[in-house]
Amino acid sequence: MTDAVFKEETEARPYRRKLCRYGPMAYYGDDEFVGLSFDRYGEYSEAEVEALRKILRPGDVCLDVGANIGALTVPMAQLVGETGSVIAFEPGAESARLLRLNVDLYPQVTVHESAASSSFGRISISPLDALGHKNYGRVEVGSGINYVQKYPIDALNLDKLKLAKIDVEGHEVEVLRGMSATIDRLHPILYIENDRQEKSEELVAWLVDHGYRPYWHYPNLYNPNNFLGEKRNVFGGIISMMMLCIHEDSGIEVRELTEVADIRQDDEMFEREIVRYQRYVERDPDDKMSRIMVAHYSNMMHRSDDARAALEENLRLDPEHVPTRAVQGLLRIQRGDWSAWKEYELRLSQRQQGYFGGDRYFGKPKWNGEPTEKVVLVSAEQGFGDQIMFARLFRHVLKRAPNALLEVHTHLYELFDQSELTPPGCLLRLWRTLPEFDFQISLPSTAAALDAREDMIKINEPYLCADPALVARWNSRSNFGIGICWKGSSRSERPFTRDVPVELLERIMVKHSPVLDLNQNGQFDNFADTAAAIAQLKLVITVDTSIAHLAGAMGVPTWLLLSYDPDWRWGLEGDKTIWYPSMRIFRQERFRDWAGVIERVDDALEEMAVKND
Repeated sequence: MTDAVFKEETEARPYRRKLCRYGPMAYYGDDEFVGLSFDRYGEYSEAEVEALRKILRPGDVCLDVGANIGALTVPMAQLVGETGSVIAFEPGAESARLLRLNVDLYPQVTVHESAASSSFGRISISPLDALGHKNYGRVEVGSGINYVQKYPIDALNLDKLKLAKIDVEGHEVEVLRGMSATIDRLHPILYIENDRQEKSEELVAWLVDHGYRPYWHYPNLYNPNNFLGEKRNVFGGIISMMMLCIHEDSGIEVRELTEVADIRQDDEMFEREIVRYQRYVERDPDDKMSRIMVAHYSNMMHRSDDARAALEENLRLDPEHVPTRAVQGLLRIQRGDWSAWKEYELRLSQRQQGYFGGDRYFGKPKWNGEPTEKVVLVSAEQGFGDQIMFARLFRHVLKRAPNALLEVHTHLYELFDQSELTPPGCLLRLWRTLPEFDFQISLPSTAAALDAREDMIKINEPYLCADPALVARWNSRSNFGIGICWKGSSRSERPFTRDVPVELLERIMVKHSPVLDLNQNGQFDNFADTAAAIAQLKLVITVDTSIAHLAGAMGVPTWLLLSYDPDWRWGLEGDKTIWYPSMRIFRQERFRDWAGVIERVDDALEEMAVKND
């Protein structure tokens, strides 16, 4: 079948139709995601189909809630076969029109042109023309000018259900509430989108409270082995944020996926996780990953003996269990045992390496720290703060490999160049064409290659500096004395315990005005610009983010506001750190108690003002 454009005699939206991986598919040609994918690649989100292929078998019953035009409904129908059943819900009339066309060959598919929800009634929805964008798969129920029928899936009275795929743009919890009796009775596998930060906590909590263990699944939209053989990737690194949810009683073991944390924003969040994972371990004493989570959360709650005991039990069962050894290594480094850098290397064997740059392979041998005149590429890995912190080791690399090259993120390039961290011509930007080299190693891995101990980690003087011209420009703007950063990236591991509520800082900011806002709100072009702003300050007050590393590496007096569950590099106690001599740490004395921290900071500012007078 060749590409064809169809327009019905009515004023219905025109669509295209072509032969795709699972047969002829009708789609909207101006749809920037589903339609574009079918048009260019002859398929949509094949990685999701592969996940479904591991679950569905002929004769199975499954749900496709939020079916859109049937991009996944069709392969699901093929997987369950004529003896199975696919029940598809799609409330949008224009999408449901193409859904019916696409499943016309599959009598095992039942289409409900309505919204699955928590109750019977009507609910609003936007027509495609009113969306304000052309991602036609992202239509929200509960917001729009049209109204459609809604009803709970429990009304179907299903007697079997293998899988429910739910992708309803933030309405997932309402769908689950409307099928709670079905879930409690049949324990189906759930494959659910979780890409709304404001809805995630409630969604995960509902699943855990109903006996489910959710695991992250991040399918890439682009498939290099796509049906049409198209090599150009128009979607870049776009992924879907899905969860594969397995009921505790199913006996199904999930491997190679990371379990989703149940982080409800209250004082019991980590205690609740300890209890949850202990329950899993009691059910299955061989569940070493759950025992690791017991250790992880116990350590964050400062119960070091419990954490150590859990890890030791894992190693008793399997002395070579890599994830356990990796966590054990981190806890040793947290306590100042620098001989554990070798265990730190085990991070590169963990799942989801791509999120910190650990999945980059260059086809060259890894440098082992031995002296060499050959060219060693020290590549970028992890976040901005990590790259700043580990950059101190590059001068030690040069002592053993004088022709080494350092690759850094583009936002750090100008700062590192200004600071002359490398010989001329040896600093490279991330994601640019690389020169020839003989060995490679990532920047954080140089700690293990160098066997970095206290003498290498400690710094006697700043190793980053600001451009004087940029500093002068910031000096001309205002006479700031203090800069404050109270939040970091929302994509980091635990922003919910790291960030300080801004209202707690208001009194300090008024009392010591003018205060420079160091949060990244678009006022800084790059880290060279941020460094210039920091250079003209007398004091930086910041949470654990790249600002802390930058100010510390510049030797600027820095007060670090640290949560009760700190990152490994800061240890669990003390107001000093080996990493930055100009830094003073204000730690939470109780979990989530920022008010106490800010009170101590306020007192310290008053003391400093008295001394200066």
